[in-house]
Amino acid sequence: MKKILEGMQITKQNYVEEKLQIMKEVGINESEIKRQLVLQEGFLVITHQKIIQFLCAEIRRRNPERANKLHITDTTFDKDKISVYASHIDGWQNPSWRIIWKEYGLEEISHDKVPPIHLLKRLQVLQEKKIFDYFVVATVIYEEIKLDDPFLLGRLNGMSERFFIGQWGDEINIDNII
Repeated sequence: MKKILEGMQITKQNYVEEKLQIMKEVGINESEIKRQLVLQEGFLVITHQKIIQFLCAEIRRRNPERANKLHITDTTFDKDKISVYASHIDGWQNPSWRIIWKEYGLEEISHDKVPPIHLLKRLQVLQEKKIFDYFVVATVIYEEIKLDDPFLLGRLNGMSERFFIGQWGDEINIDNII
């Protein structure tokens, strides 16, 4: 049985390699090929739209008494940051709130935000596979307070999508985003 399963794995791997080779030959760009690999591996996709929806919901969740009177006034995008601003439609005394999704390259993270050992091992395996171009740690900052919710994400050059690898902390869960 073990040999059959190993044979099936080799056959699947050969199929994927053959498919990738054909994709290259017909002119599909490398980022799209890597994206297909990532999707075949089963990674969850996090889009800009999902992040914005999550940030808007999070502002409302953190302001339940004003949730039905909050108005999203602006969203901004930078290379490594997505910000959502909200204001109270009645001009309440504290008229605006800000929540930010911030991504840090692995070389930028502080020692207290280093992923736990099980994610470091997974990261090591993924770096060896070379299906991602780079990795980031994403955090959420609400009104200048960093929430204890880092996510480890894989990224591909030229694509805005993020691919969920793992998380630690418990204030925000990936299920809130996906």
